[in-house]
Amino acid sequence: MKLLVILLCLLSERFLVHAISYQRFYWFDDYYQAIKKIADKNSFFANPWALLALIVLPLILATTLIYLLFHGVVYGFMGLLLSLVLFFYCLGPQNVFYPVTQSETDNANQLVGDYFAMVNRQLFSVVFWYIIAGPIAVVAYRLIALCRDIPTVSVQANEITDLLEWIPARLTVVLFLVVGNFQRGFKLFAGYFFAKPDFNNEMVRECGLQAVRANEAEEVPMPVAEGLVEHAIIVMLVFIALFTLISWL
Repeated sequence: MKLLVILLCLLSERFLVHAISYQRFYWFDDYYQAIKKIADKNSFFANPWALLALIVLPLILATTLIYLLFHGVVYGFMGLLLSLVLFFYCLGPQNVFYPVTQSETDNANQLVGDYFAMVNRQLFSVVFWYIIAGPIAVVAYRLIALCRDIPTVSVQANEITDLLEWIPARLTVVLFLVVGNFQRGFKLFAGYFFAKPDFNNEMVRECGLQAVRANEAEEVPMPVAEGLVEHAIIVMLVFIALFTLISWL
């Protein structure tokens, strides 16, 4: 079922440009302000870790309750629908197939490197945690990642997000190398392999750039980077299908 959910959501994300793709979690800032009003009344939540828990746990618990209540309805069909909704909603917040660049005057390689880091955070990490722990884990991951933009808990949210992305970031680089310039990127990847979680984004940026270009001086256009990502997604789906088939045997 997980392969079906991932495949349907990625096909929808790629070929059906939904308005929701650019509006995911638009409500999160208002939600945080409401939570902050509650937190300000209790000195306990002056601790940023406690505040982070107060922000994410109610939504995680509510999602878990709804999923547990309904996932077995109609012989598991409701579970499939809920998984589709949760997985699709937790992609992004941007649509990685249609990236929005900051400016045409920015350094092209910097834009491409940032795009690779974004793809790891907004797609490949979501897929990883969905396969490992299911839709509730995906919701938890996305909520914590969103908290990176909240100044009062950004340090704590970054620490947790970096830890959660340590393995997915390395799998993302492997996929880039498999479909790109393996020889150029592998030595750099080997040097980063045991690096601390703080270096996840740097590793994905640099290794992705090495995988996508033929020489050091080459400026990488965004369409080429998007092509690398799409090929990496195809390889990922093939691997997931193979592992699913093996698990059935």
